[in-house]
Amino acid sequence: MKKRLVFDQRTTTLLGPSSKLFESLKDIQDRGYKVDLILKDWSLELKTKSHKPLLWDPNLHPKDIILNLIKPTFNNIRFVEKENSYKEKLRILIPPFFNRYRFVHYDFVSQFLDKNSIKNLKKDEMHKFLSNPKLITFVRFAFFFLYINFFRNFKPKFKSKGFRYVLSNNLSTKKVDEFIERNKDPKVKNILISVLWDENMRFENQEDRLKGGPKYQKNHDEEFENLKSYIKELDNFATETGKIRFVLASKKAVDWEKFIQSDFVDLRNFEDLGFTMSQSIFIAQEISDVTINWPSTYSIWITNCENKLHLTWLDNKDTAKWARNNYQKKSVNFLLKKLNLI
Repeated sequence: MKKRLVFDQRTTTLLGPSSKLFESLKDIQDRGYKVDLILKDWSLELKTKSHKPLLWDPNLHPKDIILNLIKPTFNNIRFVEKENSYKEKLRILIPPFFNRYRFVHYDFVSQFLDKNSIKNLKKDEMHKFLSNPKLITFVRFAFFFLYINFFRNFKPKFKSKGFRYVLSNNLSTKKVDEFIERNKDPKVKNILISVLWDENMRFENQEDRLKGGPKYQKNHDEEFENLKSYIKELDNFATETGKIRFVLASKKAVDWEKFIQSDFVDLRNFEDLGFTMSQSIFIAQEISDVTINWPSTYSIWITNCENKLHLTWLDNKDTAKWARNNYQKKSVNFLLKKLNLI
């Protein structure tokens, strides 16, 4: 009889890394494992210190995604809530060095990284310690070092597999169906853009996140210009033929609206359309044939979706492993041929 796996979301402070565990759930289900998913109370997380609020609601969106997308998609998961006791705080702080079947933040973020990305992860953790060299940060770094380099290697290994999100019955509304039907044309291929671009800081308030995604740097400018050139070619093709259409999905995809001249489906402010976050992700899955990405939380969510092509610029760390490719380095005609448009 197979062991029950435990995934502890409380061990991460960021929504994106906690969502990386989704990528392994299809293989876990296929192999007959049962899963206990310990839910995190995201409302305890501090909101940004800026006067601008977070674009996701800690009280609403994480639970919405878990209960209305993940639960209906996988029937082997049991959701667990723990009391905020001293014992549980220790379980969050200390990695499960000797428990092969318990998975935490370090497992989520590292399980499908390539060697170079693992090196970068180690550098980031070292930088956190060196920038704040206290006893507690040293202990955390020591735990990280031991776990990443040794103990995680004894955990069961799972494959990255694509899947289709299933929306909960109570959110599978007529309004969702009508939006999908209205924006899904068999004669038109929809290309979703999840890449952030908000240089006037309409939504974003951190200067290293105004283009591309988190931690944007000056040496990323060339890659972003390559991305813009690629989308401009697609935009010209869309204008000339009407055979493709863009879908804008991220709220921070502000400046694409001015850059793209062709028609597009606007899913960015999904609340104004009367949808929840889980409904918007499901709609994006159902209407898109291609996704264009840059490392981000949205990339983590959308590149799980099978039966579509996923193109990622800069770095594949947030792209599901099964979906990684080098299509972004090929010509636009290569993609159009894959879509049987030329």
